[in-house]
Amino acid sequence: QAVTRALVLDSTLAEAYTSLAALLADWKWDWHGAERAYRRAIELNPGYPTARHWYGEYLGQVGLPDKAVEELGRAQDLDPLSRIIGSDFAWALYLDHRYDSAIAQARQTLELDPNFPPAHVQLARVYLAQERHAEAMAELQKAIQLAGRIPGNQRLLAYAYARSGQREKALKLIREFQERWPDEPASIALAYVGLGRREQAFR
Repeated sequence: QAVTRALVLDSTLAEAYTSLAALLADWKWDWHGAERAYRRAIELNPGYPTARHWYGEYLGQVGLPDKAVEELGRAQDLDPLSRIIGSDFAWALYLDHRYDSAIAQARQTLELDPNFPPAHVQLARVYLAQERHAEAMAELQKAIQLAGRIPGNQRLLAYAYARSGQREKALKLIREFQERWPDEPASIALAYVGLGRREQAFR
């Protein structure tokens, strides 16, 4: 309702189209509607970093990592001091399997702010993909120290434990998820993937 009202007041607001696109993608799963809204936002204001940023995230979510890299790269050019854009740019590079570039980008973001949890998480993702388990767990522990025991960080830590052979620690985190976050079944599934328990992961 708020976005609709904003567009009634001014149909040329790139910010409103950007918010509309995010709502359509994240809450309605209306991918085509989100795509149109993001493109309209960028058409109206090509220099609006948030539109480029969120559109890049969207492109990664729908399986176009190369396009996500392009869009998030543009967002970073527009706002080079944004920690979240820099961190999400590292995520897009990770999705596109550009691991060395993703590590360099995450570290560049941490140079801006060594205590920015998402950049530590992105580093951990890349290290996990490279099977550098000890380094991944160190980054995740740093993120948890800074941001707390939130489901997203704990999920990756459980997977890291499983992949590194620390099965009991992974199982302990699975039990914690079942007790504290019963509405996070995907997190439990990821831990079971790391443990090689595919049937339990699917269930």
